[in-house]
Amino acid sequence: MTIDIFIGFFTGFIFSFSLDVEYFPWIMLFGIFSSLAPDIDFLFWAWKKKWRINHYAHEHRDILHHPLWFSFGGGFLLSFFLPYEFVIVWILATLFHFFHDTLDGGWGILWLPWPFPKKLREIYFTLALYSPKKIIRGRKEQRKIAKEYGNRAWFSEEKKNNKKLKILVIFILLSLFFLFFQKYFFNI
Repeated sequence: MTIDIFIGFFTGFIFSFSLDVEYFPWIMLFGIFSSLAPDIDFLFWAWKKKWRINHYAHEHRDILHHPLWFSFGGGFLLSFFLPYEFVIVWILATLFHFFHDTLDGGWGILWLPWPFPKKLREIYFTLALYSPKKIIRGRKEQRKIAKEYGNRAWFSEEKKNNKKLKILVIFILLSLFFLFFQKYFFNI
């Protein structure tokens, strides 16, 4: 999550220089929202599981973690309502989220959407070093791997080690303050 927040902030930051002053802080916040948006389904998954978060939490990725549809389809829909810079930030931030999840996020995600054959649509791709397989064929195999190799206490360990997240939030808030101050008062 920390990496996703940083990537969203950085993506918004890069595009903030091409926007009018009135949008300046909003595109960075939108970048953070965009990079976290694919994990909104985690809240629904956790609620459905009565907040018992364990080594099967990766299963939330079956809902919104379809990169081509979510990133480009969402970008297409947003293009009717937002300036093009926001649409580009959405596409890049969500794609970076999916790349991050592929590199180090559970037991893979579904990169191939419809119209690919069902056999290919059910393949989970991962490049995580801890994963015993890089291509996981179907949810049944994914669950078997998670049961054997997964850390049942990963969520409670993450909560204990959230120092990085606090530092990142402070960094983002200070950056927004200084950039906002600089852009509005010095017109740079």
